[in-house]
Amino acid sequence: MEYNIITLGINCAPALIARDLELRKFSLPFDWVVTNNNQIINCIEDDFEKFHKKLHFTLDNHWQMDEYGIQYPHEYPVNDDGTIIDNWQDYHAEVLIKYQRRIERFRNIMNDSKPIIALYFGTLKYAEILKKYMERKYNKIIVFVVATNQIPVRNIDNIIICNVYNNDQSRDKTYWINGINEAISRIKNISNMIPIKRTNKIFMKLF
Repeated sequence: MEYNIITLGINCAPALIARDLELRKFSLPFDWVVTNNNQIINCIEDDFEKFHKKLHFTLDNHWQMDEYGIQYPHEYPVNDDGTIIDNWQDYHAEVLIKYQRRIERFRNIMNDSKPIIALYFGTLKYAEILKKYMERKYNKIIVFVVATNQIPVRNIDNIIICNVYNNDQSRDKTYWINGINEAISRIKNISNMIPIKRTNKIFMKLF
């Protein structure tokens, strides 16, 4: 059975793994950015209305941040000291068009009938919260592969854990590959999974 791959989490590690393992040939809006759950949920609830807009500097002018609080470390040319160049706004329209393409791909994936494997780097608690939100929002089965240093205290349906203990390990595909293969195996049994009933519950914006 075919499936789609998305990447989520606090940094670029899941997107790097998807690229290194050649799991897909394109990027999505949450791939090469720094986010948290609240920012992702608010962004989805807004249908990306404020994504990469009204930017301001963070980290001593090394990164940009948008209205959601999503941070962009890779989008604009930098000076020798790593700070973003003064005329970065000359590139903004082009970058925004690139992100609009990625957003449209994300929408298409979430509206597609294929099941989803999500690669996630972060805590189990936040992975479970985001998984439940996205399954209810899109009425889809999503198998999460979570790279974390935490040990679960209970089984969580369709959350597969890859044990990593530092950022370097989170960027090493050898720590992910068994979990991803397990997710693919579960997806093959998707006919035994029951889709989540769509809910009209509105998630409160947190900022």
